Amino acid sequence: MGLAKSLLVKGIKKVRRLFSNKPEDSISYQEPVISYKSNGEPGTKNIKELKHVDFNQSFLGLFGTSLNLIFQNDDNVTVKGLDHSTAVRLKDEFDNKILELLVQSAKTKLISSTELIKQAFTELYKDQYLSYWQMNQWLIKYSELKFLSVLEVDILNKAGAGKESLHCRNAITDPIEWRQKRNDKWVEKELQLKQDLLDTLLPTKLSRKQREAIVRHDNRVLAVAGAGTGKTTTVVGKVAYLLSQKICKPEEILLLSFAKGAVDELQERIEATCGNGVQVQTFHKLGLDVIIDVTGKKPAIYEQDDLINFIQNHLSQMLMGASDNEKILEFLAYYFYPTKLPNEFNTQKEYLKHVSSHDIRTLKGEKVKSYQEAQVANFLFLHGIEYIYEAKYRGADTGNTQKRVYKPDFYLPKNGIYIEHFGVDRNNNTAPWVDRYEYLESMQWKRELHSRNGTTLVQTYSYQASEGNLANALHSQLKKHNVQFMPINQAYLFRLKEIKSRLKSVAKLLGTTLTLFKSDKMTLKDLSEEIYNTNKENNQREKRFLRLFKHVLSAYENHLDIKGEIDFGDMITKAAAYVEDGKFESPYKVIVVDEFQDISRGRAWFLNSLLEQVKDARLLCVGDDWQSIYRFTGSDISLMTNYKEQWSQAVRIDLDKTYRFNDKIKEVSTKFITKNPSQLSKNIICDKKREHPAVYVTQKQVSDIYNEIRDKDSETSVLVLNRYNFGADNVEIDKVGDVDLRNLTVHSAKGKEADYVIVDNLESGKYGFPSEILDDPIINLFLIEKESYPNSEERRLFYVALTRARKEVWLKVNASFPSQFVEELRKDDAYTGLVIDEENSILTDYSCPICDSTVIERRNSKDNSLFFGCIHYPRCTGTIAGCPKCKSAVPIRSGNKFICPSETCDWQAPKCPVCDNGYRETKTGPYGKFKVCSMYSVTGCKGK
Repeated sequence: MGLAKSLLVKGIKKVRRLFSNKPEDSISYQEPVISYKSNGEPGTKNIKELKHVDFNQSFLGLFGTSLNLIFQNDDNVTVKGLDHSTAVRLKDEFDNKILELLVQSAKTKLISSTELIKQAFTELYKDQYLSYWQMNQWLIKYSELKFLSVLEVDILNKAGAGKESLHCRNAITDPIEWRQKRNDKWVEKELQLKQDLLDTLLPTKLSRKQREAIVRHDNRVLAVAGAGTGKTTTVVGKVAYLLSQKICKPEEILLLSFAKGAVDELQERIEATCGNGVQVQTFHKLGLDVIIDVTGKKPAIYEQDDLINFIQNHLSQMLMGASDNEKILEFLAYYFYPTKLPNEFNTQKEYLKHVSSHDIRTLKGEKVKSYQEAQVANFLFLHGIEYIYEAKYRGADTGNTQKRVYKPDFYLPKNGIYIEHFGVDRNNNTAPWVDRYEYLESMQWKRELHSRNGTTLVQTYSYQASEGNLANALHSQLKKHNVQFMPINQAYLFRLKEIKSRLKSVAKLLGTTLTLFKSDKMTLKDLSEEIYNTNKENNQREKRFLRLFKHVLSAYENHLDIKGEIDFGDMITKAAAYVEDGKFESPYKVIVVDEFQDISRGRAWFLNSLLEQVKDARLLCVGDDWQSIYRFTGSDISLMTNYKEQWSQAVRIDLDKTYRFNDKIKEVSTKFITKNPSQLSKNIICDKKREHPAVYVTQKQVSDIYNEIRDKDSETSVLVLNRYNFGADNVEIDKVGDVDLRNLTVHSAKGKEADYVIVDNLESGKYGFPSEILDDPIINLFLIEKESYPNSEERRLFYVALTRARKEVWLKVNASFPSQFVEELRKDDAYTGLVIDEENSILTDYSCPICDSTVIERRNSKDNSLFFGCIHYPRCTGTIAGCPKCKSAVPIRSGNKFICPSETCDWQAPKCPVCDNGYRETKTGPYGKFKVCSMYSVTGCKGK
């Protein structure tokens, strides 16, 4: 019996609330009115306004039970102190009445909405993929059916609702999850129904994921590929499927890629499979077509290859000029190298690796120990002040069994002045790995030594460099000591090898940043704010670069204006603006982007403007973020790795089956690339299995490696890869037999493959691999997301090199200056059992006793005796002495002693009681013989 036909709550028992002087609450009901008193305030509500009711029993029931009633407009009424059983009975009765009223309302609305529901259901289940846009349009069109979403399923069932109403209710209640499940079922059905079509669509058999990427026809689909997983095949298959199913016409499809060579190949494959009519373009060619369509004329194009030449010529003119000389010379001399200070590194090893990889030198070409020492040296050089780097102190004899010979940083022979550059901040803090107490003690000792012997000491500090005042401080102090300044002749300066090299590097950096800047909506104001509003203290280099960048940009834009030309950046940004302003109408219902990892912000803007112009436009992007290697041309990997932030509705599909390499190459390359946590995670599957490692580290000559490969596989293919063009040009191999041999740079090898790959010239240094030339942190100012992981771009390039091979990869290393990538493969436990390290002179069982870096074999110039030296010499002087008896081996530790590993030598000595690196050796001093640690002269260990 319903509550409306009785007076169940009239005269209910009231429960006095203990320990309270407040008036009692009460509740009664006379259909259709609920009367109540809550906290002494009376009120009434119509039962039709009641949305929800619940109760809350007080602690141990001492204060009765509260009945909570929620009405429309979220009005809440709480009646306290009720008998618990009464509160429960009231809740049940009210719930039944709410249900009764909802069912009555649902029946009324269902009857009036019957035809609308059937129509909505039919549209939901058309035999097609339901796109995000279509789902939104459906929700708008059938917004009258929202009442279904507020009704529980059991209410709809009691009201006599059919399956159409229930499906529509579910779609309205959670459209995202519902659409995903609906489309997943449709895709599975489509794959089964069209299996024969997909089997014969292309000459190449398609994987399960490739088929899914082809039939999943949404507004934004991202196919994340791995090397050799068939990116281009997926693109061609998508077009073939769309045309075969008559989903769209050829002229409604646009295929975009980045390089002309890739577009030509794609065009050829599309025409062979799908016929003519489909547009295949580079972004720049499409941009040019849009500009021509809007303006009615074809603009003259300034070729990209001319940009670097223009910049380099302009910088040379600046250097030789008078008014603008300072802008370029200041940058070349003081801010050429990325300004990471010692205190930004956790270990000395990290710091030395940074210094060595940038091959920090003075303008005269000298190797120095730090970036700031190079600044001091360059100041002296540019002002015509003769100096000697690390000359022996002449004021007094130094060096004994306790201290090494004192060598100040710089000595000015004409003036008798010494310069010490101290690595401390304003609070006298040192780098993390430097013992602050010992360093400050050393500083004081040097000051006192000069004072005691009457020699002049000029002191500079690390904080002066980070604040941009080092040159001014030097100038001021040297002037006080009457040092004559004679600025160096500009013509002579221009002839310097180091200056020419730096001009070339800076021109490339400016070319990259100009391309990024002009291919985007960025303004000079944006760039200035990025630099000057940052909290980073050490940004002097960025500020100096901005001065130079503004000057070159102005000259370049003026050059284009005079010539009446536009460049490649203009082709993108002008076209995007025309489309966005509605001056160009896009005819493309489907856009497919190949090599999506190479997208830039400007291209993304252009692409998005085309998509937003067409209702329900569909997009498929296929790319591999692990192979993003064109940052210097403007590509921004974060547009792919953060695709969900760009397009929240995007569907991701992983092309996970590689048809190229074996499982051993897969393991090495995957472990290497995923050291960078910013790369998208993916699981590559490969059918080719191999028992033994497929990656070799060797010092053999390329020709010897080639002969070895040819001897075991006479009908095969070999790719010899180099980081730079000049390396590829210098490879000379006498081709024999049926071996397909090609020499390429790693960049040009993208998309290529061979049975065997030889990576040549794997070394450290300016032109090494990894290279630091194009991975300049200044580029981050022009990108959405800053790449913080070391050598991010170079790691991806090395991944490309590794994954060109089907069978084996041979890494030719320079033993004297080994690549840090090779060091990682050889020393990191993650690669144990995956890399074969052929016998060479790079030592993995020893580390530098000073900085813990790799050591290599060296020979003493006096007696040809063997010892191990740090790869960062002369910046690090760490050595491990050879056997003092046979001089042909280096002692190894065995228990509590060191022994010579040579089979013909019986030398041995006790281990140093203090350190693990040295042994006790006998020395003769003024008081006779004594024993001391063999590492004393290296690390200062005083173990006796």
